[in-house]
Amino acid sequence: MASSAASGFLGRSSNNNSNMRGLVQFIADLRNARARDLEEKRINKELANIRQKFKGV
Repeated sequence: MASSAASGFLGRSSNNNSNMRGLVQFIADLRNARARDLEEKRINKELANIRQKFKGV
């Protein structure tokens, strides 16, 4: 039952490994940011992606 709930997350049955890969990449980008403004720029970019996904729902 847990696997069916996980596959329906955000209304699509995408591969959980690819979702984790995206999260790992995001965290790596933040850790590798050389300056605070670059870190904030990356966060704002991801927030825009999240907002776009919710608009499509």
